[in-house]
Amino acid sequence: MQTLAKHAAIIVAAGKGKRMASPVRKQYLEISGRPILYWTLKRFQDFPDIKEIVLVVPENDLKTLYPMVTGQWQMTKVIKLVAGGKERHDSVYKGLRALSQDIELVLIHDGVRPFVSDAMLERVIEAAAEQKAAVVGVPPKDTIKRVEHNMITETLSREHLVQVQTPQVFRYDVIMQAFEYAFTHQRFSTDDTALVENIGISVKVVMGDYENIKITSKEDMLLAEQIHKRWVPK
Repeated sequence: MQTLAKHAAIIVAAGKGKRMASPVRKQYLEISGRPILYWTLKRFQDFPDIKEIVLVVPENDLKTLYPMVTGQWQMTKVIKLVAGGKERHDSVYKGLRALSQDIELVLIHDGVRPFVSDAMLERVIEAAAEQKAAVVGVPPKDTIKRVEHNMITETLSREHLVQVQTPQVFRYDVIMQAFEYAFTHQRFSTDDTALVENIGISVKVVMGDYENIKITSKEDMLLAEQIHKRWVPK
């Protein structure tokens, strides 16, 4: 009998959120009475194809967050809370190492992107299952210019550009190989797909959503409140 594939999510919420200019870390700011992190976790908790979640948070928050996440919030799929590292790639790698060994696909997602829909998750998981690696993204709405010393050197064609979002989804063995290569050769990026590209794996892009915003500023909080009022995951 064929066993069902086991997929996991790593929710990365270890950032300091300097652009938010708030005494409260951005992942704990509230939308409709709940922290952003709660809404993000709930999307993966409620999605049936996700069997386990590893949450990466600041080390100082581990003791207070664990009983809240597993108790008050009832995020039963969260198997571990892991202290983040110095840089984002350190945090993601620590999350990867905390997963069960029988995971097939890993979804790496920003803790401050609470508006990821079921349809988007289905698209990117299907693409990653076929291609080994996939990411959601949207075409840029504005014209993009290459600039050097405050002078435009090139106007880039939007036809060949995409703004990548998360989740970014990889076969477990592929993303582990990519991180091991990155640490060996010191070739890092703030984007996990770039690490996979470094080992010669092509990454499939599927359509994301303009509402799948990463909340990093006060302006984003205002937009997030409006999205949440009308947003129903599909």
